Amino acid sequence: MGGRRPKPAGDLLASAVQPSTQETYAAAWRGFSDWAATCLPHTHPLHRFATPRSRSAELEYARGLDLALYDYFNAQFALHRPAQLAGRVISATLHRHPELRGHLPRAARVWERHRPSGEGGSMSWSGVGIMAVAFLRRGGPRAFENAARTIVAYDALLRQGELDKLCAVDVSVTTSPHRECALALGVVARHERTKTGVRQGVCLRSAEAMDLLTTLATATSGRVFKQTTAQSFRADWRELQDRLGLPRRPPHALRHAGAAELVRTGWTIKD
Repeated sequence: MGGRRPKPAGDLLASAVQPSTQETYAAAWRGFSDWAATCLPHTHPLHRFATPRSRSAELEYARGLDLALYDYFNAQFALHRPAQLAGRVISATLHRHPELRGHLPRAARVWERHRPSGEGGSMSWSGVGIMAVAFLRRGGPRAFENAARTIVAYDALLRQGELDKLCAVDVSVTTSPHRECALALGVVARHERTKTGVRQGVCLRSAEAMDLLTTLATATSGRVFKQTTAQSFRADWRELQDRLGLPRRPPHALRHAGAAELVRTGWTIKD
């Protein structure tokens, strides 16, 4: 039969993650695996059920992995290793075994106990607005795009990498009966992917986000964000937080804050 063979699920998942992130996950998992091979007895469930062949074996492997991660994190923190190590290892674990999400309670408790207070914290709409206005007041060639990235990431729950790939043709605006602005992410013609699929559509909710994005989109036929990248935005974002004396939160907190606001207004996780 003709056509391309479908990729295995693991390959599809890997292709949705940036190469630098894959390398970070691989290094984190390698550190944990080396520790487990050296420090855990051969009778440990992590070794005994490394290749689960039944549902009960899968459960035993999950319990063993949870216990092993718990011991590994405590051992590393006793050596004064940075708290972010646990977060990277958990992310790497769930990247390799997405079916284990929600099944690592002990490991998650250790991470929550050691998580830096400012990391991943929630933001309010007023906090988002403060950052956007501060970017504009600061000025510079990236000021307008940084403000737009701030508002649109919060409004449409977008990752900064997705904003990097956004092109003018992905932005569609309707004016009747109500003004709406929709974005197409991971356009198939460009062979791009998002973490959640090949082609995804999202709608902007606020007039501010629509105005900022349509202003940028109508000025170009290519990438909407020409002056900024995810990397430059992270650097500017961090510098501005420090200048304003705000607790450090990563740009990804915008996505979390937008989702939290939707839940507060009655949306469900499924929505």
